Amino acid sequence: MKLISWPASRVSIGTETFEEIGAGDTNGFYDFLRKGPHGHIIGVRFMPFIRYSHICDSARVGPGLRISGAYPTASVELFWEEASEYDDDLSVDQFMDYNYIFKNSSQEYAVTFGFLHLPDNEIEDLLSGLAKTGA
Repeated sequence: MKLISWPASRVSIGTETFEEIGAGDTNGFYDFLRKGPHGHIIGVRFMPFIRYSHICDSARVGPGLRISGAYPTASVELFWEEASEYDDDLSVDQFMDYNYIFKNSSQEYAVTFGFLHLPDNEIEDLLSGLAKTGA
């Protein structure tokens, strides 16, 4: 995970460079995953539109990433730490802005998510969680 300045047609993560694929910023929905009595943000879920659902098929499941559902309504859940349970009722943002899709020469994907629409306390929570990942 990495914070980037916007707008960007290219994103570098480590030694990999990802190019924007031209899907625009309306290519699915995303929800910030919240947990606990204060609804701390612990991750993000991306539910691509059917046209981009192949992103879920290419995702590498690991300790901080899991796939939920099945084609054509699968989603990718990315957690700041290991995958965890979250509160479904608090995790229903259905945002669509700034989630651009990028791809590298190895056919791996990177997806951006906007967060400026969140209240200040949630942005602070989000940035704090990302700091734990080294973003």
